[in-house]
Amino acid sequence: MEIQLKEIERIEDPTGILAGVREEVHFVVRFEDEEDELYRADGIGVRLLIHVDEQAILAHFIYETADGAILQYELDEDELQALYEHYAQNK
Repeated sequence: MEIQLKEIERIEDPTGILAGVREEVHFVVRFEDEEDELYRADGIGVRLLIHVDEQAILAHFIYETADGAILQYELDEDELQALYEHYAQNK
């Protein structure tokens, strides 16, 4: 799995209801195995919603990089952990 960090955006809470800092992080992920259901020649997009203070992934979404269409798949825990580690090392 090849990971490329694309964008990190801090999410502002104008209401002040949510405690802590949250960030939305976008990646392009390329799977090498052409038999993998998530394999795409150009990779897939992954968007993570991260609670910075708790160092936790709150949600993740997988989408086509070409048109942004949401894909109805889930990543494995080890794949999510690899994305979080990549984010933590490169933010």
